[in-house]
Amino acid sequence: MSFVYYGLYFCLWLVFDTSDGFVAISHSFSRKFGSSYCLPLSSRIPHPGDSVAFVDRHSNDLEPLNCKLIKCYHVEDRIYGIGKPVDSKVVIVNLIDDDFVPIQTSNPDFREAFDHIQSQMEDYDIEILNTRVVMTCRGEFDDDSNKIFLPPIPDGEYSLTELYEIEESLEKNGTYSEYYRNEEDEDNDDENDDTNDDESDVETLEDFTSDDIKWISENCSGISELSIGDPSSEYYVTEEDEKSLQRWHRVADRYFSEVDNATLIGSYHFKKKNYHLVKIMDPIIVVGLYSAKDQQFSLLSDVESSKVCDFAFHY
Repeated sequence: MSFVYYGLYFCLWLVFDTSDGFVAISHSFSRKFGSSYCLPLSSRIPHPGDSVAFVDRHSNDLEPLNCKLIKCYHVEDRIYGIGKPVDSKVVIVNLIDDDFVPIQTSNPDFREAFDHIQSQMEDYDIEILNTRVVMTCRGEFDDDSNKIFLPPIPDGEYSLTELYEIEESLEKNGTYSEYYRNEEDEDNDDENDDTNDDESDVETLEDFTSDDIKWISENCSGISELSIGDPSSEYYVTEEDEKSLQRWHRVADRYFSEVDNATLIGSYHFKKKNYHLVKIMDPIIVVGLYSAKDQQFSLLSDVESSKVCDFAFHY
């Protein structure tokens, strides 16, 4: 999307560097509008470094994008702001033609996949937000906490399908089972005392009453009463589904560990498809028009955003 511009951060500081709380317009604008067109920042206008929201006023379904304000400046009777998102950028990818491809919001599967992953991340106090510009991840997330055991494999270039086949082979020869067996042996002594207390709290499908199932079917989008525990349902997760997800998670971890600007957060299975949540390190900036009434910035259209950024580059 053209309203997202990478690498513009330092250019903007050079172009719009000011002092004493004033926003200076270029010489070309001074000639056009008069040299007096250099206005002090209003007390109602946020200052560089402030936390501000960039919103899409054309959709109530999208979350505001929380940003740190880089610069704001006047053009005629308008005030524009340049912001840098404070939350981490994330994307949802799945396997298409032997490649991990981000799911576009226009994809029919996006909404359900997003809702499913969002609900899973809530267990870790992580909030996934869908904004007009980019999806973001809000919350304290320890990248090292998601590290998994990955035995070394021979050097070489592998397709994703080949990596999956390697993971299957490692499973069959017992590499993973031996590793996790040793891990379990070390933890068993600590867990034994808690096991008996916790067993009574574990709920199975048989523990759900008809009223429970009715509530789930009415409140969980797309899930009917018959799909609860029904092996023929696309919502039913088989043992092979779980194994496949574990393999693809390891494949994705190997793949994204070789990518400089991306980190795998987690993998998820939903309706017979596997999805992966990936954090992207590349910085982005956004452009918005300030509303004194709402004290927010409205994200610009592609055309308007291009004009503002062209001004920043050329002046």
